[in-house]
Amino acid sequence: MQIFSSDYETVGTGTGFTASVVIGQLNGDVGDALFTGGPGSELRSVRTSIGFAEVATGIATVDGAGFNWTNSSTLRVGENGNGTLNIQNGAIVSSLGGSVGQNSGSIGSVTITGDGSRWNINPNTLFVGSSGTGAINIQNGGTVNSGFGSVGTLSTAFGEAIVDGVGSNWTIGSTLAVGSFGIGTLNIQNGGLVSCIAGSMGGGSSGFGDVTIDGSGSIWLDAASTNIGSSGAGSFTIQSGGFASSLNGYIGRNVGGLGVAIVTGADAQWAVENNLSIGGNADNGTNGGTGALTINAGGSVVVGNDSVLFPNGTLNLNDGSFTSDSVSFIGGGSFNFNSGTLHVGTYIGNLVNEAGTLAPGQSAGSTTIFGSYTQEEDASLEIEIGGPGVGTQFDFVNVTGNVFLDGQLQLALINGFVPSGAQSFTIFNVGGGNPIGFFDNAGDNQRVDTVGGEGSFLVRYGVTSPNPTQIILSEFEPSFILGDINGDGIVSLLDVAPFVALLTSGEFNPAADINQDGVVSLLDVAPFVSLLTG
Repeated sequence: MQIFSSDYETVGTGTGFTASVVIGQLNGDVGDALFTGGPGSELRSVRTSIGFAEVATGIATVDGAGFNWTNSSTLRVGENGNGTLNIQNGAIVSSLGGSVGQNSGSIGSVTITGDGSRWNINPNTLFVGSSGTGAINIQNGGTVNSGFGSVGTLSTAFGEAIVDGVGSNWTIGSTLAVGSFGIGTLNIQNGGLVSCIAGSMGGGSSGFGDVTIDGSGSIWLDAASTNIGSSGAGSFTIQSGGFASSLNGYIGRNVGGLGVAIVTGADAQWAVENNLSIGGNADNGTNGGTGALTINAGGSVVVGNDSVLFPNGTLNLNDGSFTSDSVSFIGGGSFNFNSGTLHVGTYIGNLVNEAGTLAPGQSAGSTTIFGSYTQEEDASLEIEIGGPGVGTQFDFVNVTGNVFLDGQLQLALINGFVPSGAQSFTIFNVGGGNPIGFFDNAGDNQRVDTVGGEGSFLVRYGVTSPNPTQIILSEFEPSFILGDINGDGIVSLLDVAPFVALLTSGEFNPAADINQDGVVSLLDVAPFVSLLTG
């Protein structure tokens, strides 16, 4: 093992202090240092550089639970040359700052691996690819704690960060900037976690930042905002069970910015607590750059408040689901309802449903469209009925403009509710006159089966409706016989055993809900006996 250091005292087990640790100090140096020890072992240093000289190579390995290396200034890995730092098997490194690939032409690499292995930098900054090339790999339960985090900082920089595996995490007490003015990538995978106050991809005009959250249990959390392509180019991909949570989301926030967000694959989700801006800034209503959000099969995006599209903003709902309290447009923008499911409270604009499913509000809820609604032949309207309360227990759509109907009407009973034949439900109101066209499966004054097979409703709209501008469901006919638990068409002693089984299991069968209160309980016993004996 060869050590190159201007002032170095301790290598290996023990406790020591040194003014500086420089591994790979001179041109052509190849330095390799191992720091190891049991609990209580400690190395304290001031200035530390691994790979100091331009053509030098430095490698440092810090190994073993209980070993602590404390640096009272910035720890540089690849300052001018090539540097490698390995923190493993529970070892802890602490520094006032961190720089991996500091200067142009340098190459730095850091790996933190194993439960308890940690690099503490908080509250100071960790640069991964400051001006040079830097990479950090957090894996197998390793952790990094820092203040501001930057991956690909200056225009000459390339930075790469990987957070891989359950228990592996990078906690940033400030902003995480991926591709500030250089090129930066961050991959969160296989259950890794990254949390920050705010996240930025492509923040500067020359920056390109790419973040991917991949796999079940892989998580991105920010407490303030996620900025994708703020002034540079940024991409944000959530896939295959990955999860991201943002207080606010911005895609192409500023003029010159280019942002792309993709949510795809089973159980991939982006939750935005407040507002989502696409192609601008909804906070002040100003146009920005170009932004696009695409939701593919299995993906879902949930926005707690407003989703705002600007002239160069596009939302592609290709499959999966999009949920937002409201959708609106400032100066333009495109909402492409190609397929998938849309849950929206208020939609300000003309909505064209090409091949998706409009599902009002949240189960159950209401949608108001300030504009026209067009439902094409491959599209559907999904209505849930769980009680007599309009917009709270059963779905309701109100359109202020014209309505053009085609495609399917889907009716679903929820929450164990079974309507009586005397109840009616106004599910649609048209402000611009009578609806134009008909559902393919539900002509005026025809019956439509519920998707669960519980029964059918008479659907009335157009000339036979009590109000031609409304769609009304009435005269529910159950497809079952009350008390016929085994479904053989009669109520007999053969239904007793399955009835008792439902009482004890808590499962719901509308044929066993004799008093039609929405649950199968002891209150159904007496009327069930009456059916048997009557």
